[in-house]
Amino acid sequence: MNKTRVLVVDDEAPLRDLLPRFLLSLGITDTMIAADGNEALHLLGQYQFDLLITDIEMPGATGLQVMIAARNQNLKIKMVAMSGKMKDTQFAETVQAVGPDAMLAKPFNMTVFLSTVRSLLIGT
Repeated sequence: MNKTRVLVVDDEAPLRDLLPRFLLSLGITDTMIAADGNEALHLLGQYQFDLLITDIEMPGATGLQVMIAARNQNLKIKMVAMSGKMKDTQFAETVQAVGPDAMLAKPFNMTVFLSTVRSLLIGT
């Protein structure tokens, strides 16, 4: 998995800093971070990513808009959507309609996060 390129998008600095460290434990060293949806859209226009991990509610472009752009640019990209509102059924259905490969309700623990990422990247 060490050749995997990941984009982490979250407006919360602590999570934005922590997730790349979690990914290191899987041998993933090529991780870029974006502090909001607009920055993510810019990076998606410049680089190819294997995995997108994005918050949904952020300033500027939303995580939904980021996922749509990512899928339009790369049909094979794996996507993880994160939000504190994921337990709201209507919200979760809206997110699911965009087509993420996995959805995580914040807060989540490292074991759940790593298991999710590992399962998505097997075979890539």
